[in-house]
Amino acid sequence: MEHARIVIIEDREPNRVLLEKFAEFSGHTVVERAATLPQALDTLDSLAQRIANGEIDPPHVYALDGNLEPGRTDCHDARQIYSKMRELGLPGKIVGYGANPLRDHGIPTDHESRKDAGSVIDYIDTL
Repeated sequence: MEHARIVIIEDREPNRVLLEKFAEFSGHTVVERAATLPQALDTLDSLAQRIANGEIDPPHVYALDGNLEPGRTDCHDARQIYSKMRELGLPGKIVGYGANPLRDHGIPTDHESRKDAGSVIDYIDTL
């Protein structure tokens, strides 16, 4: 897919920036980013409202880290984010961008990248 619209939800700035740079270099656009669970939930609410108002087109892909708090490994944050996405009816592919596979924690993903920005972009390019 060319010119995909991407949301990045990742707590570690170097990982977030790397994925954003890979995306932009490949011709994609990062439309939103969040680093904490409250930011992510607010971002999803805002996206849903702006989509409903016809202000923006929906994102194609959500690159999602499972744990936005240091020391967590249970993907609690990603489960809450996924639940919110479904509640709001937000369409788009989910790419696991965390160290822990989201699938192992009950979150259906379209691709798992294990913190590999190149893998995320390669997947998006095949859409």
